[in-house]
Amino acid sequence: MYTKMASVLMMAAGTIRNAAAFTGGNSLAKYSSDDGRKAALDENKWHDKALEDYQAVQNKYMQEYTKPLVWIETIHKIKVQANQNLKNTDYTFKLYNQVHPDQQITTPTEPQFSHFYQPSKKQTQNKLLFVGGRALTLAYAAFHFLCKVKLWIPIEG
Repeated sequence: MYTKMASVLMMAAGTIRNAAAFTGGNSLAKYSSDDGRKAALDENKWHDKALEDYQAVQNKYMQEYTKPLVWIETIHKIKVQANQNLKNTDYTFKLYNQVHPDQQITTPTEPQFSHFYQPSKKQTQNKLLFVGGRALTLAYAAFHFLCKVKLWIPIEG
C-alpha cells in the first residue's frame, strides 16, 4: 500500500516538476538575457523544431516496430483464409455431389502410414509389454514416494 502511494506521489511530483520546467523555461530565458523576448521566441522555435524532429523519428520507429507485427497478422489471416477455403472446397464438393448424383466428384484420400506398414503380432505384444511394464514401474515408484512423504497413508486391515 505504501509503495503504491509513494509511486503515485513520485508521479505527481514528476508531473509538477516537468510542468514547471516547461513553463518556467521561457520566463527564465526572458529574464536571463538583455533581449528577453527575442531569446524566448528563439527558444520556442528551437523547442518546436526539436519536437518536430523527435516526432518524425518516433513515427519512423513506430512504423519499423509495427512492421513485423503487421506481417505476422497478415500471415495469420492468410492461413485462416486458406483453411477456410479448404473447408469451403470440401463443402462445395458435397453440394455438387448432392445436386449431380450422376457425376460424383470424389476427393483423393489422404495417404496413411498404416496403408504401407503393419507391425507384426510379436512387435505389438512387445510394445504392450513395454508400456505395461513402464506403467507398473511408475505406479510402484509413486506408491513408495507417497508413503515416504506421508501424503498418503495406506489403510491397515
